[in-house]
Amino acid sequence: MTLKRRLELLEKLVNFRDSGIEIPQNFKKFNESIGLPISKIPPFKELPIFGYELDIISNIENYKDYALNKARGIGATEIILRWILFCAIRNEIPGRKFLIVTGIRLGLARDHIKRMINLCYNIPGVIKQSSQYNITINNSEIIAIPANPAAIRGYENVEVIFADEAAHWDLLDDDPVLEAIEPHRTKSNAHVIVVSTPNGRRGFFAKIFHNPESKYYKDVKPWTVSEGLLIDRVEVEKVQKEDYYRFEQEYNCQFLTVRYAAFPPEVLAIVQSNSKEYQLSD
Repeated sequence: MTLKRRLELLEKLVNFRDSGIEIPQNFKKFNESIGLPISKIPPFKELPIFGYELDIISNIENYKDYALNKARGIGATEIILRWILFCAIRNEIPGRKFLIVTGIRLGLARDHIKRMINLCYNIPGVIKQSSQYNITINNSEIIAIPANPAAIRGYENVEVIFADEAAHWDLLDDDPVLEAIEPHRTKSNAHVIVVSTPNGRRGFFAKIFHNPESKYYKDVKPWTVSEGLLIDRVEVEKVQKEDYYRFEQEYNCQFLTVRYAAFPPEVLAIVQSNSKEYQLSD
């Protein structure tokens, strides 16, 4: 970091301390203080924190092992990033880590860090240091990292691990990544947050939701939770007509097989269930 940048951060920190700004202890009020989410379509107005979003946060706080199967476009990533920031600012444990795992997509990692920096705009001086993949806030460090087991294991003193879009990491075998994430639950009592829209039936995300004995609290938020709020029914119905496969996975939270499989298991199951009707007699 350049000397000029250090001086700018020091000036912001002094202004923050002199301003008497207090960080709200309530998550909803915290969002009001940093600025509410902005809609992604005109007229780009501020949006309240919706009930289903508060439900997501409540479940994360109540269950240290949390998995969310969510529809595309309901704002889940945004609300979880805001919660991570809320926790990081209030944290009093020196050197506490908040890890954001974004698979092999480093562009997404940069976007998440940039978004969190922007959220701090109305809290001057709270950021001590920042880079493309890292923010130091008070006693906390927020780090965006690839889905690399060795990298994940290398961190200590972890408060949160957020695996974003975990079903879309394009890894041949993603089980070792989860195996690297989960020990942090016992090492530092970390929150493990696994979030994605479905992407077929392979990978640890699908396994979590198909395992009735999974330790994870399994939360499901289809498009209907945000109908008329962030999602337009007309647009969803258009997708449903044009691409039923995409609709079922991206909006209806269903785990389907590979789109171009010659005989998907769903079809085979139907054939098997009807097979007795077509058996030939001697």
